[in-house]
Amino acid sequence: MFFQFAHGTQRQQLFGQMLRTLKPDGLLVLQGYTPKQLDYNTGGPKHLSRLFTAALLQEAFAALQILELRGYEADLFEGARPVGRSALVGMVARKP
Repeated sequence: MFFQFAHGTQRQQLFGQMLRTLKPDGLLVLQGYTPKQLDYNTGGPKHLSRLFTAALLQEAFAALQILELRGYEADLFEGARPVGRSALVGMVARKP
């Protein structure tokens, strides 16, 4: 599901729906762009409020057991855009 262009209120609603619909022992895998992505300009949202940080995800999904949460950079080649170096954050979490 792509929701990287959802603004803060929409994103909070989506996160809440994810928490409610995830079954016990279900996994949530999430990847998004970090604020450093604005330096690369290789795709993704252009507004700071639509980017993710590890702290934001940790707070939003505190009810889950976070198995992995890390920021990283990678070269993406996904068609016309995004192409090139990207600043990302990835999370894998389980609902207890």
